[in-house]
Amino acid sequence: MRAVYENAKGHLTPGLFARLKMQIGQAYEAILIPETAIGTDLSSKFVLVLGEGNIATYRPVVLGSRRGEERIVKEGLKEGDVVIVSGLQRARPGTPVAPNDIAAKPAE
Repeated sequence: MRAVYENAKGHLTPGLFARLKMQIGQAYEAILIPETAIGTDLSSKFVLVLGEGNIATYRPVVLGSRRGEERIVKEGLKEGDVVIVSGLQRARPGTPVAPNDIAAKPAE
């Protein structure tokens, strides 16, 4: 991309660089989860969500960009899913867990 920057005060001189972050494409609704809740296996990223009876369930996800300490989840979760964010060392798919209710929230 190329941009024109009014440089009347001389902030930029020849040879200097600037980083710009621009939105490309249309805005979309997404879910944000803490970066610490995301696990990696051999071929994909995943999270553990609570299933029926507070059983940890493996859920593959497709990730988007970061927003601070959180990550956008493009696919794999829906609003209202309860994601396990702490105690991941002890949680295994198919095992019961004792949750502190934190629901997935839509991105702003």
